[in-house]
Amino acid sequence: MDSSKVVAASEKEQKPAGKESEETSSEPSITSSGMLTPSGEKCRSLETVISRLEMLNVGKKTLDGPALLLTTLEEMNPDELRRFQFYLTSSRMFSFPLIPESQLENTDRQDTVDQMVKRYGPEGAVENTLKILREVDRNYLAEKLERDHTRVTTWWRDSSDR
Repeated sequence: MDSSKVVAASEKEQKPAGKESEETSSEPSITSSGMLTPSGEKCRSLETVISRLEMLNVGKKTLDGPALLLTTLEEMNPDELRRFQFYLTSSRMFSFPLIPESQLENTDRQDTVDQMVKRYGPEGAVENTLKILREVDRNYLAEKLERDHTRVTTWWRDSSDR
């Protein structure tokens, strides 16, 4: 008999009864409810994938508005961003509530988006951004934001009908 087989056999004998099954197996196991499940490792991997997909689908509508806004504000230079923030804090020509100037003082693009979403909600923040972009003659950015937002909203509506 080969010495490696002897060692393997002796190690197997040293394990307490029932411990042989602790090794990962590609065979499905049976749960307490009697259902077959993949091995623990495969199951955890599938749960992770499913969880990520659920997070994407559930958060798709609320996450995409802010993400699109951030992308839009990143295309502005610092002077344009300050002018955009000015409209959020002091322009009475629009029909949305103003954000107090102190909440946008020394803020970056992400903080500006956060304040807008907090104040107006994701949809309102997009609508208000479109109004301001058109007012400051950034029509290309407004068209791009509107096109991308419409695409996301259409995708969300179509996927929720399934």
